[in-house]
Amino acid sequence: MKLRPQPRIEVTQRLVVELQMDPRNARTHSKKQIAQLLSSIATFGFVNPILVDANGKVIAGHGRLEAARQLGMTTVPTIVISHLTPV
Repeated sequence: MKLRPQPRIEVTQRLVVELQMDPRNARTHSKKQIAQLLSSIATFGFVNPILVDANGKVIAGHGRLEAARQLGMTTVPTIVISHLTPV
């Protein structure tokens, strides 16, 4: 099997207000899970970037983004994943 060239991964701080939740996201988070994320981010910092597409739509990290919003954060670390198709 031939391996495709791997995209360069770069963590970029993005404004929280620029990021959009994906309404098709199948995973939901309970209030308890959001509370756990709030506690984790407050204790350890934001150590797991949110994955977004080129337009700022969240691919993975909806719960972390909600927690960041509740904490009043203005920026969060993101990784842009632009080589995927909607399928």
